[in-house]
Amino acid sequence: PPFTGENRKKTIDKILKCKLNLPPYLTQEARDLLKKLLKRNAASRLGAGPGDAGEVQAHPFFRHINWEELLARKVEPPFKPLLQSEEDVSQFDSKFTRQTPVDSPDDSTLSESANQVFLGFTYVAPSVLESVKEKFSFEPKIRSPRRFIGSPRTPV
Repeated sequence: PPFTGENRKKTIDKILKCKLNLPPYLTQEARDLLKKLLKRNAASRLGAGPGDAGEVQAHPFFRHINWEELLARKVEPPFKPLLQSEEDVSQFDSKFTRQTPVDSPDDSTLSESANQVFLGFTYVAPSVLESVKEKFSFEPKIRSPRRFIGSPRTPV
């Protein structure tokens, strides 16, 4: 990634303040595309103007792409990897699969005004609901008929 830090705050600080350094092996078109997509001012990024996604599609990096055929799913991929399972990462460079994630969870707390947005909101994960449902069945329990023990009552 172009910007990484020891934690989320440092990563964001680098995004906001540091110069974008791109690897030298990228083509000039790729470098130009990335610079235009990663501008700090979101309004001046490629695709943020009136041309929307068409601005990105018209960039020289994509000059060989037939967008209509691509969107119609008529384009054959140049390479189809053979995967052993859905978790197969053998096609990724081990340089990346060995890395531990750098991004850390946000440890800041919300301000009181930001917390107001969530008043009255609750969430229960579906997995929790399923485990509760398994423990407490709402099906009526069938009782065996009671047996009368002792002397029968006489009607009044």
